[in-house]
Amino acid sequence: MHYAAYYDAGDIVDIALKAGADPHKTNENGDTAFNFAAANSPSAGRRMTLQWYRNAQQGDGPGLNAPSGSHESRLIQYAAKWCNAETIKEMLETEFTIDGQPQRVDPFVANDSGWTPLHAAACMPGRAKVVKELARAYKLQPDYLFMRTTEPYTARYRSPKGEPVEVQYPADATAIDLIDCRLRQDTGLARSEKETLNQAKKFIRASQLQVRPDAAVQEMF
Repeated sequence: MHYAAYYDAGDIVDIALKAGADPHKTNENGDTAFNFAAANSPSAGRRMTLQWYRNAQQGDGPGLNAPSGSHESRLIQYAAKWCNAETIKEMLETEFTIDGQPQRVDPFVANDSGWTPLHAAACMPGRAKVVKELARAYKLQPDYLFMRTTEPYTARYRSPKGEPVEVQYPADATAIDLIDCRLRQDTGLARSEKETLNQAKKFIRASQLQVRPDAAVQEMF
């Protein structure tokens, strides 16, 4: 399962999930298949995340808000990285009844590296609509629009030609800082990918200006 996730073998991941494979199972380093999928595997990552989501609604697996993997990320963080805006909107707006108790997906979380769902979505091309949904939700707790990571993180992406591209994300970075890091360092980005990253940055900045204009202006300089 780990290697299928790493190589984005979505069909194999599907087969493994249907056969009962557990994507939350850790290797000797504490990494799950989600951790192996982290940077380059949207198909495998999305399938595992949706399976987690379905299972959680049935009261199975880690649940809607429990952490999983070496960075203690949650369902909403992986969904922010891999699922579409409609799924994110459903997660944010729906109250589920699980084991007779009302439960909701909590977007106001950060993993062990201080990454929120907004951080997770922001630095991934093509996630502008997801960023917009999260930024809208974070107006209820504006600190999350300005939250900074607590640890540095090195992401190893693959260019469209299959070449490795390493991006160094620093500690003490906002979601906008992460976008700027990706734009500066990832030389394999297509023009359309750069456009979606810049669009995500505009959505975050607009939400910041609405809730804390002074702080937003200060972040710009």
